[in-house]
Amino acid sequence: CVHDTHLLPYPPPTAMASTSAEESTSPNGAEHTSGKSLQELLDEAAELAASGAHDESLDVLQEAMVTATTTHGEMHLECAPVYFQYGRMLLESAKASVQDLFSRLLMSRMQPDSDGEDEGPALTEMLHKTVGEVVQTESRDLSKFIGTAGAKDGEEQEGGATSSSSMAGGGETEEEQEASRMIEADMDEQGQDAYDTFALSWDWMDTARLIYTNYIEDNVSEDVAPLDEPVDKDELRRELANVHECLGEHALETDKVDTAILEYERCLAVRKATHAATDRILGETHFYTGLAYQIAQQPEKALAHYQEARAIIEAHVEGVKKRLAECTPAHADTKETLSAEVVELQLVMEELSGRVRGNPPNTH
Repeated sequence: CVHDTHLLPYPPPTAMASTSAEESTSPNGAEHTSGKSLQELLDEAAELAASGAHDESLDVLQEAMVTATTTHGEMHLECAPVYFQYGRMLLESAKASVQDLFSRLLMSRMQPDSDGEDEGPALTEMLHKTVGEVVQTESRDLSKFIGTAGAKDGEEQEGGATSSSSMAGGGETEEEQEASRMIEADMDEQGQDAYDTFALSWDWMDTARLIYTNYIEDNVSEDVAPLDEPVDKDELRRELANVHECLGEHALETDKVDTAILEYERCLAVRKATHAATDRILGETHFYTGLAYQIAQQPEKALAHYQEARAIIEAHVEGVKKRLAECTPAHADTKETLSAEVVELQLVMEELSGRVRGNPPNTH
């Protein structure tokens, strides 16, 4: 289940009444006394996240939130990276919870049916798919896979994947049926936790998006404390693109494909203005935009983005190979890094070539 203390240390800033920096406190009264600077906390949280310690990263980010909001106020630019990182960590937490829920759900269905046939092989194959792919295969509504999330109290879940009929097979003893009901209830609770965490993740990242946009467009409220030094708007645009990319990922994970397309297109538009034409990150953005269009069953647009991605990655690989050829024996570490990048990108190009071949325009 999702760690309860990691569900929002306080309401999203956009939903709060305006408060002064002195009035901003942690709602649960928790004290944060490490004495570290905001940047030190962000760096520590990033290191923990990179090592897979997501719970610990969320703890540190909670402290960073208190530090940022009490020092600068809730909608200050210094808060944006904290909100963004926190939203990303919540997204990872929700994804892990849903993946675990899918695994438990599918394992519960890997029992011989009433005719003695075993569904196991097909379901085992499904376990190797991403959460988004399973959602696409099984249902257009994520809430049906995560308990009764979003349903009103007492409202019957129609077609729910964790219904007692699917959890309990025929011929079970009373004890086995009770165990199945307990498992079902536990999975419903886990699903509700994931549903809530997805929503909170979006709120935090969307608030970061709003802050970056306000500073880029010179639309900052007079109530927000001024910056200590002029802002680099190109850097803010790059950060904004990162937020749009993660919002697109969030939308795909929750089966909101139209929203995913919108966020990836926004990300792409910003990155075209802030990155070189052969930058790897631009190719990756085209890839994910194409993936969103493919899921939306718009093959012509998907194909166009896959082709753009392949062309950019190919050009980037040529640049890396050129740098590799210029390496001297004294640059052994650099040479090793560049060689590994070439191998990695060649695999990416193979993937893109396969998608291009497998996604011809729909001429009908």
